Amino acid sequence: MERAERLNAVAMDLDEKGWFREAELKYLEAAEADPCWAAPLFNLGLLAKRERRWKESLEFNLRAIEREERHEGALWNAGIAATALSDWVNARKAWRACGVQVPDGVGPIDLDLGVVPIRTAGQEVVWCRRVDPARAVILSVPFAESERRFQDVLLHDGAPNGSRWYGGKEVPVFDELEVLQESSFVAYSIRAKVRGPADVQALAELAGEAGLAAEDWTTVKVLCKACSEGLPHKHHLEEATPWKSERHLAIAAREDAEVDAVLDRWIAQTGAETLAPED
Repeated sequence: MERAERLNAVAMDLDEKGWFREAELKYLEAAEADPCWAAPLFNLGLLAKRERRWKESLEFNLRAIEREERHEGALWNAGIAATALSDWVNARKAWRACGVQVPDGVGPIDLDLGVVPIRTAGQEVVWCRRVDPARAVILSVPFAESERRFQDVLLHDGAPNGSRWYGGKEVPVFDELEVLQESSFVAYSIRAKVRGPADVQALAELAGEAGLAAEDWTTVKVLCKACSEGLPHKHHLEEATPWKSERHLAIAAREDAEVDAVLDRWIAQTGAETLAPED
């Protein structure tokens, strides 16, 4: 055990320095030095997870679980890796071992785990519907710069990295690992003049009725790093700006005709007017 611990410590130091191949070899030596110890195999699974080598990550985590049946980190990362591979048998086993109630079945897991914020690879935090412990469907209309779309299916990490307020409650922010399924929606940017917040809400409702989504990009705030990866500081929450009738809106749709139909109904209902795009 002492030799295994030394090798594992060396591997972790190499890992932190970014010498991943050297670290991997030392983790393997540590795992061989003590055939009963799960930690080196868990660390190998974690390293593979960071590099999105999902098959290897699953294999290492399953081996760690063989050595330590209730290893929470290995169980959770096995569930993530199995989800990335669409290995629903192992995903169900892992989530159940973590205490998640998962229905029987052979295909993708479809639960209602509520609304959560996910930080995309581009650092935009988007609101999503969580359908299992590692997958979420985007409900927001992300900015084009984030290269994410309404109804993309995201694989996300299990460790919270910050929090946001939703419905009066503090909810965890999870980091995106990768996009599992791209949607066919694109974001249409719209400049408009409205009478008040009710007009913006009306657009969201009309878009929803049409199977689309609408969002007021005017209200999006850029947070400092500390706030983004924590709970937004008081100064962000209190940054109230006077209401402006000119809004930067977005509609997620698959084609121009869908946007035109929603806008026509919205203008007729509210009297809002669209403005020429800014240069």
